[in-house]
Amino acid sequence: MSDAANAASSKKKGKKRKVYQSLTKVMAVPPPMKSRKKAREVTSQFHVLTHNIDAIKQDTSKNERQKKAEIAELEKKLDEIGGRKAYQEASVISTKHFRSSKFVFQTLTKLGMRPKKGEPPLPLLEVGAINRQLLSCPWLQTRAIDLMQRDEGIECIDFFDITPEQKYRVLVCSMVLNCVPDARKRGDMIRMSFQHLQPGGLYFVMIPLLCLTHSPYMTDDLFMAALRHVGFEIVERKDTPKIAFVCARVPSKEEEEKKAIRAAQIEQKSQSSSSSTHTSSTSSTSSAPSKSIPVSAFRYPPKVIARGKNKTRDFAICFDDA
Repeated sequence: MSDAANAASSKKKGKKRKVYQSLTKVMAVPPPMKSRKKAREVTSQFHVLTHNIDAIKQDTSKNERQKKAEIAELEKKLDEIGGRKAYQEASVISTKHFRSSKFVFQTLTKLGMRPKKGEPPLPLLEVGAINRQLLSCPWLQTRAIDLMQRDEGIECIDFFDITPEQKYRVLVCSMVLNCVPDARKRGDMIRMSFQHLQPGGLYFVMIPLLCLTHSPYMTDDLFMAALRHVGFEIVERKDTPKIAFVCARVPSKEEEEKKAIRAAQIEQKSQSSSSSTHTSSTSSTSSAPSKSIPVSAFRYPPKVIARGKNKTRDFAICFDDA
């Protein structure tokens, strides 16, 4: 080959190399996560960006053009951190250090719900599954779902697209409720979880402890009241330095009947006390649960309960029937 041909060939290779390098810069993706610190950063950024996107969508003061421009900018930032795929990688790293499945196994065993030899496995719905810890349990019949499929055993489907039919004895919702961007949607998720469960079924919900301590709209008591609002009874509660673990139960039919009888008796006593002397009326009032949280606490938009520099989490729960 002549010198001229060699020069032309080298020039072409040089152009191809430059084009390839420019393409790889455009298509560059964040490196795989290995540290818990990086995982926490990605998780925090993902929550902030998705919450901001949802807030813009619901902002009635902006026109559609403004919304599209702002959402496009936020979605670009989401892509820069790796999007939902990077968020799931961060979740996998986090769950290596707190095992929600351990809490599930221990609680089911403690409450005597673990099937004995020869008994059928417990039907379980796992929402936001990112590993096979529950899928691999032989005494659980697990249906694992998530918005993105990381494993062939995990079904790619939105929880809100599944019609509740009281099919499950157990429902596990680990680090998912805090990812739902809208307060009313969180309320819907809690209510639908109740409707998915059979009487006596258990609801395991895990959320960052900061959602209960660092949100201007939420407290620990208010969160428990939100679960009770749809009908749950609190069974177990455990906190680590970062995660709140809660197990709630759907009352059995017999318990619901007893509860209805008690409510009728209380109502009857209340009516009789209102027609009695002032002294007895005062006594009846003092014995009532004055610290109960009213249903109005869950109306939309959420009310600010406490302000402060540490109130950095935008976590609230609202119900349409409040």
